[in-house]
Amino acid sequence: MAVKLELYRVFKEVAETGNISLAAKNLYISQSAVSQSIKQLETALQARLFARSPRGVSLTWEGQMLYQYVRSALGLLATGEDKLSQAQQLLLGTLTIGASDTVTSFFLTPYLEAFHRQHPGIRLKIVSGRSAKVLSMLKSGAVDIAFASSPTDPAALHTWSCFATHSVFVAGSGYDCDFDHVYTRQEIAEFPLILLERKASSRVFLEQYFLQSGITLTPEIELSSRSLLVSLARIGLGVAGVTLEFVQKALDSGDIRLLKTDFTIPARSVDMCTLRDVTPTAAASAASARAWAMKFSCSVGMFFLPPCMKAGIFVQTPRKNMDRRDTAMKPVFAKKAARPDPELLTLKAELLEAQGDLAQAYRQFDQALDPELVESCVYQISAVKARCNYLIRAIKERSPEAAAAAGLEGASTWT
Repeated sequence: MAVKLELYRVFKEVAETGNISLAAKNLYISQSAVSQSIKQLETALQARLFARSPRGVSLTWEGQMLYQYVRSALGLLATGEDKLSQAQQLLLGTLTIGASDTVTSFFLTPYLEAFHRQHPGIRLKIVSGRSAKVLSMLKSGAVDIAFASSPTDPAALHTWSCFATHSVFVAGSGYDCDFDHVYTRQEIAEFPLILLERKASSRVFLEQYFLQSGITLTPEIELSSRSLLVSLARIGLGVAGVTLEFVQKALDSGDIRLLKTDFTIPARSVDMCTLRDVTPTAAASAASARAWAMKFSCSVGMFFLPPCMKAGIFVQTPRKNMDRRDTAMKPVFAKKAARPDPELLTLKAELLEAQGDLAQAYRQFDQALDPELVESCVYQISAVKARCNYLIRAIKERSPEAAAAAGLEGASTWT
């Protein structure tokens, strides 16, 4: 027996008002439509639900029993609709992130904390795994975001570059080697090496780099833990191949030292990835997760601005209000050249304007709730960042001295 949901909605309204005329008014339908709906429901259920009287209608005992269930069912439906609306507006839900323990501990932790403060209704779930594993989980739908080293499937993924990693070789400060010597690839390969296990993406990358020179790395010790690389190098068991960014604290403390080399291993990018496309059946469930996955990506991206931009990013500076002679403004390019270069001044002014545009884009992004609007803001932010990248390069090419004075010497591009 199939009964239309709308008949139950009419039944509930009549039961609660006790008046067909008032129920019709509340439902924005005619009295005859209400009466007809009740008649259809009673016929379908083969039960008399209301007792009629000159003063209105009242529930029969069958009607009273049915009303308890209808009220509960419609209440649950309303709650479900409300929860769905909140999820679509990024007010609640679960974000599942796939990342290695190292990336989580060295990089993600502060951003997870900040994201949780901004979106307390979103439950965060962290799934640990190496790059290949979390990318596989992303494609299967097991995670919403994956952090991976140099993903190689751009057609299937949206990627945001978070930071670069650099492979280096270290040894304990008391290790029997000449730390002033500049080592060749072959000399490094002849050390008793301590490396990550073969399936680690950084190990694969390192071996491939040496193989390009015809050198095979044969480690004496293989480990599954990055922290153990440093521990075993510290006690003098060999030379460890490590990621510079993850051992900086140990280097600063003097527990281990960097071996100088006559070669530089290319940097690798750790990217945040989301699926570029979802299937139609998955689109409804993935829409909110994908939208606020982008919110998370941009929240993280805010922390990777070049140093010259961080100070001014939260203050919009419209170009029409800019006056290079206004000393109260104190732009990041405050140092004057003896003979100002008009072209350079224009580039600086345009970069300051771009700062303001980026600040405005982030403000719009922070206020966006609709998934499509969030995505639009993401593209706008990407476009403004691309312009900033161009201006930074142009300033550096025009005047390295001005770039250094403005803190641009270490800035390259944003992605």
